[in-house]
Amino acid sequence: MRWLISYVFERAETRFTLVTMRSLKPGVAMKIEPITRDPQYAQRITELTNLEKRRAETHKRRARALALKRGVPAGRSSVERALDLVKGGIVPSLDPDREIQACDEEEFILRKAIVELSQQIDDLRGDLSLTVCRRIQSEHTAHLRAAVKAIEDLNAAFRAAAEIRAKVRDAGFTSLGAVLPDGMPPAVLALGDGRDGRQVNLWKSYVELHSGIKF
Repeated sequence: MRWLISYVFERAETRFTLVTMRSLKPGVAMKIEPITRDPQYAQRITELTNLEKRRAETHKRRARALALKRGVPAGRSSVERALDLVKGGIVPSLDPDREIQACDEEEFILRKAIVELSQQIDDLRGDLSLTVCRRIQSEHTAHLRAAVKAIEDLNAAFRAAAEIRAKVRDAGFTSLGAVLPDGMPPAVLALGDGRDGRQVNLWKSYVELHSGIKF
């Protein structure tokens, strides 16, 4: 279980109040069905796979026709072909040029269909993705807001600690680092408090601009 802890510094009394917020469910617990479970998407993928296999067969057929045109045995030795003739086989009177032309036409038809079907799949994936993202948007946004709040609280806690040390010095005492450690991790300083133009603030502005989410 993950708990979000925030420290609220009350300047008037110079003290901390520990606030324990509700636990957030880990995102890994969310189950999202694979896109291939969608019947229409699965059908399109099967169709595309079949087209690609058929195109591969056309490539092989064209390679055989080119080999025949060059007078090169299509993957078999002369002895093997001669033995086939002894057994009653014949040499087909295939016109390699016409065969190559037929393969080129097949390639044109198949390639065009593959491009069109791939576009259909991309469009369908986009529609299905939009549906899924909208369904889980509220939970996702809750985690983002919790993260931003945690960073803001973290920054506030370090500022509050710094103010306590300042009050010690203002009272004429020495703020002893062995008892009251000073400073903060560089990452905390770089993140900022979400309102000072540093990393978190820039990220929030980007998200609000492109998604409409308000923090």
